[in-house]
Amino acid sequence: MKHITTCLLAAFLLLSCKQKLPNDATTVSQSFDKLNAVDTDKEIACKLTSLELQTRKAGAVAELKKKILETVETEHGYAFRFAGSDETLGQLMVFIQAERKCCDFFTFKLGIQDPESPIWLEISGASGAKSFVRDELDL
Repeated sequence: MKHITTCLLAAFLLLSCKQKLPNDATTVSQSFDKLNAVDTDKEIACKLTSLELQTRKAGAVAELKKKILETVETEHGYAFRFAGSDETLGQLMVFIQAERKCCDFFTFKLGIQDPESPIWLEISGASGAKSFVRDELDL
């Protein structure tokens, strides 16, 4: 039985290794290029109900908005500078996770360095996404 288990594990590892994509500079670069491309086919519409959106704006969004140190307008959206604390990073990750579900037309980019450096969050998207961010955050 031990021999069969070992053989199955070896076969699984062999198959899983063959299916992985190469993790070279070209593949990584192509992945980042996709983040920079604007998807014009995505509908600019939040999937939350009006009440859910109001609750979200009054809660998580309001808390993060208080922590914004700087706002920079970009070509397709906005970039926000935050303090580099782990607490803020955690809040941003929860925010992004929730936004990906209700507003899948956004592209999120996080810029993170050492704990003493600021955290940058860029929110962008197709035409209309920028004005959506501006309106929802009252910029």
